[in-house]
Amino acid sequence: MVVEILRDIRGEIRQTNGKLDQTNERLDLTRTELSAKIEDVSRRTTESELRTATAIASLSGTLSDVKELLADKLDIRERVEKCEFEIKRIKQQMDG
Repeated sequence: MVVEILRDIRGEIRQTNGKLDQTNERLDLTRTELSAKIEDVSRRTTESELRTATAIASLSGTLSDVKELLADKLDIRERVEKCEFEIKRIKQQMDG
């Protein structure tokens, strides 16, 4: 009777060990898959950061161009206002 119980215990231990081996294999596979996914996410993040940095640099250049254009427009505006004032003054002198 005791021998039979010990044999049953040994059989269950073998089954448990087999299940444990299967679990370890699945865990190894999962670890490999996760490592690949982490590498992919890291690569895509780096690519995205590069695209973002490039876009920011381009936007900075565009902003500088717009700033320069607006500064030029303000310079012209001041000159136009001065000319208009002078024309108005000359007209007043001619009329009066």
